[in-house]
Amino acid sequence: MFNENVRLNYMNGIFKMINEGKEIKYDKWIGGMFSNSYDKMMENRVFPKLFEADYELHYRILNNIYSDYSKKNILELGTGSGKAIDLISRDNIYFGIDTSEKLLKKALGKRRYNVNLLVCSADDLPFKNEKFDLCICNLSLNFFYDVEKVFKKVNELLNVDGKFICSIPVVERMPKNKKTKGLQFTVESLKNLCELTGFTFKDLGYRNGALVYFEC
Repeated sequence: MFNENVRLNYMNGIFKMINEGKEIKYDKWIGGMFSNSYDKMMENRVFPKLFEADYELHYRILNNIYSDYSKKNILELGTGSGKAIDLISRDNIYFGIDTSEKLLKKALGKRRYNVNLLVCSADDLPFKNEKFDLCICNLSLNFFYDVEKVFKKVNELLNVDGKFICSIPVVERMPKNKKTKGLQFTVESLKNLCELTGFTFKDLGYRNGALVYFEC
C-alpha cells in the first residue's frame, strides 16, 4: 500500500510516517496552533468575515456531494478536525491526512471502523498501490507547497472513474481588499491546473460566497 522507504508507526489512533528510522516532522500550520478553537474560528470568523459565506450551507453542500458514495475508498487531503468524516457513509473506507497532529487528534473523536488518520503532507503522499474512488480536499489547496505535484499524484491514485472534488475560495469572488493566506486561485487558474495535470475541470454549480466547488 505504501512506498517501500516509508514505515508507519501507529500511536494513539494516528499513523505517523517513519523514514530512515526518524519520524517525519512538518512545519507548524496556523490552523493546528488554534486546534482547540479551530471549528469555531472557521464558523464565526473565516466564513462570514473572510469568505462572506454560510458555514452551515457549506457543509450541506458537501453532504449532498458526498452522499452518492457508498462502499468506496476515500482519501481526504487536509482532514483538519475531521468534519468530512461525519458527512460520508459509514460503509466507505476513509483515509485522512493532515500535517497537524493536533487537528487529527480532534478528528479522533469522530473515529470509527474503516477510518484511518495519517500525519502526512499532501505534497508527499506515501501511497503506492492503493487506489481511491474519491479524493476530497476542502479549503486546503491554497496551503500546499506544490499543488501541481499534488494533482498529478492524486491522478495516479484514482481509479479510472474516480473523482477529485475540491472546495476553495477564488480571487474573483473574494470581498474587496481581502485575500486568503497561501496560494491565490482564480477559476481560470484552477481550470489550467486541472488540464496541466490530466484532469478536466467541472464547476459543480453551488454558490456560497467566495467559494467554488468543483470536481475533476
